[in-house]
Formats: sequence, structure tokens, C-alpha cells
Amino acid sequence: MWRSISCIEKAKNDLLEFDRQKRTDLTKARDEKVREILMEIEKTVSEYAKKEGISFVFNDRVLIYGADTMNITDPIMKDLNEAYKGK
Repeated sequence: MWRSISCIEKAKNDLLEFDRQKRTDLTKARDEKVREILMEIEKTVSEYAKKEGISFVFNDRVLIYGADTMNITDPIMKDLNEAYKGK
């Protein structure tokens, strides 16, 4: 009987370790994908700003006020969506 409890405990521990490892792997994969997406957005914004002669681009975490005429979100989203159509 002790042997079967020991086997069950080992199986339980193995399963918990497997679960922990898979969660770690998924987190790493998600973080890498988010990093890729953010780099693509940054590249698109930079290219657009250079093309349009824009000196500064702020995100909503740093900007206190911005005139609607200075908002470049729509053209950036258009460029990003076009780039991802083929993927």
C-alpha cells in the first residue's frame, strides 16, 4: 500500500512540474510575441514619422494633451493592417 501512495505522490509531483514548465514556456512564447508586435508597431510609427516629417511621437502614457489634428493613430493602424494582410 505504501508503494502505491509513493507512486501516486511521484505522479502528482511529475504532473505539477510538467504544468509549471508548460506555463513557463507559454509565458515566454507570449512575451516574445508581444515584443515582436511592439517592435513592428515602433518600426511602422518611426517610418511614418520620418516620411511625414514628424519630429516627435508620444503615446497616451506620456501625453497630457494633444490636438486631434496631430493624432496619427488611423494612418498607423492602416499601415499595420495592410502589412498583416499577407501574413
